Amino acid sequence: HVFAKENLASVGDNILQPGTYDGGLNPVDKIGELFEYIPITFSGINFVDAALSTMALDISMINQTLADGYGEVNITTIITAAPRMAVQKYGRTTGHTKGVVDAIHAVVFVGYDSGVAEFHDQIIIVATKRGKSFSGGGDSGSLIVNKKNAPVGLLFAGNSVVTIANPIDLVLTALDV
Repeated sequence: HVFAKENLASVGDNILQPGTYDGGLNPVDKIGELFEYIPITFSGINFVDAALSTMALDISMINQTLADGYGEVNITTIITAAPRMAVQKYGRTTGHTKGVVDAIHAVVFVGYDSGVAEFHDQIIIVATKRGKSFSGGGDSGSLIVNKKNAPVGLLFAGNSVVTIANPIDLVLTALDV
């Protein structure tokens, strides 16, 4: 929903970092272009909220988090989420956080500016620190990895108690990656 602006963007639109919400300016802060996205349907079932961008950055920056994050992503292995699996992510709003998979194959209803969308086969994650959130608004698009930094899911929704992620294998399949 971020790169594709809830189905309102067009392939080729500029992707900015920082985003406009954080003061980014088009075209000065362009880091790439929208390459592909899976439209969100508000009258049926969804499995992913995902998009791809071209990158106008140094390719060496793509597979790692900032210095206070979890490090380099293990792109050679894809992990299927399981209940009680330890996970972590690095997000724009909450930085590096750790959590645990609370449920898999969940059906959730997510509110967007355009309406409410139904998603099936989602991962539900909770924070490991009592009283803390695993994610916050603005963390959408964060890659969720296991303890060995292997991809597990793509964060796209949540609240102060739970985080919702698309299983990474569904994302990669939907985007034909």
